[in-house]
Amino acid sequence: MASAKRHGIGDADILSAYAFALAYFTEESGERPLTVVIGPDRSGAVLLELGVVQCHDYDAICIVQAMPARSASLRKAGLRG
Repeated sequence: MASAKRHGIGDADILSAYAFALAYFTEESGERPLTVVIGPDRSGAVLLELGVVQCHDYDAICIVQAMPARSASLRKAGLRG
């Protein structure tokens, strides 16, 4: 999660957003598919946007981005009209 912390989001908030995801969508335009997960931080007051990829080297998923959810991502996820 080290690269995910670039925007100052803590581990507990990142894990909360992932565990309590409200919606997600997949971007296929990059080198490998990126799943964008939208979920609440620990307080429930802030929606976060997580970028998640499959890490075949570790046979696991890796959270590579965490930031406050952007309007465009909320629309793509169907959470805003």
